[in-house]
Amino acid sequence: MKTVQISLNSIDKVKSFVNEIAKFDYDFDLVSGRYVIDAKSIMGIFSLDLSKSIELNIHATEKIDGTSTTFTMKRKKIGKPEFLVCSRNVVFDVPNKACFYETNVYLEMAEKYNVKSVLADILRNDTSLDFVTLQGETYGKDIQ
Repeated sequence: MKTVQISLNSIDKVKSFVNEIAKFDYDFDLVSGRYVIDAKSIMGIFSLDLSKSIELNIHATEKIDGTSTTFTMKRKKIGKPEFLVCSRNVVFDVPNKACFYETNVYLEMAEKYNVKSVLADILRNDTSLDFVTLQGETYGKDIQ
């Protein structure tokens, strides 16, 4: 869990905040004094004292300062093999899928190291395999 202080002192800020965090599959809580509410609940947010800063608790599945990524190529009975890029329990199957980072570092790492082609070559060269998996690491907000 990561905690940050935020300010939601206007209706527009609240609307924008809720719209942004709704893109993520993670849980977010807002804490104000002894009250804890679901940060995706616009009604809950308006029940807080918005004149003061609020604590945002982010319950993300990725590590905050780095993350592991799993790349898998699965052989299919018909058609091309299926390529999967995952981090923990989240599949990043499209470039614009929201993740904790500003950009989709998972797909960027796959592209930078040509992972899809490498795994496809392994499957093509060893027909006894049904799938092949590679584990990668990204540290910070940059691809290493």
